[in-house]
Amino acid sequence: EEGTFEAVIVGSTGGTATGQSGPGSGASYVKIGKWVFVQFYLANPTITGTISGDLRFNLPFTVANSSRFDNGSSGQFSTTREISSGSTSYLIVLQGSGGNAFATLRRVYLGSRTESDTLTQAVASINGSTLLWGSFSFIAA
Repeated sequence: EEGTFEAVIVGSTGGTATGQSGPGSGASYVKIGKWVFVQFYLANPTITGTISGDLRFNLPFTVANSSRFDNGSSGQFSTTREISSGSTSYLIVLQGSGGNAFATLRRVYLGSRTESDTLTQAVASINGSTLLWGSFSFIAA
């Protein structure tokens, strides 16, 4: 199955950032069995409301609960983009959670060990000039 869906970042407690239409904008997927392969490009989003809480990226399907990855959370989906907050940039990963149709945006720290924490609007500063893109795969429910 092949399809498209709207690339949207949502605050867990309010607000949305929806990518504007234009060349390359949006998100598409290919689903083979339960495997879902996603590509997305979110540029210059339109902000609705006040984005608050953890930042989440909508998915076209619900993530499966799986004992194969990270105690059932289906692991982290890597992206290829940095996101800036002031003069600091972060590598972004999307972390899936079994039973949900979204992935949480997390920033990665590289040092003596790799760690990540959940992004919020205060840290990520999603605004009308944000550019975020990537590709990932996950197992659908």
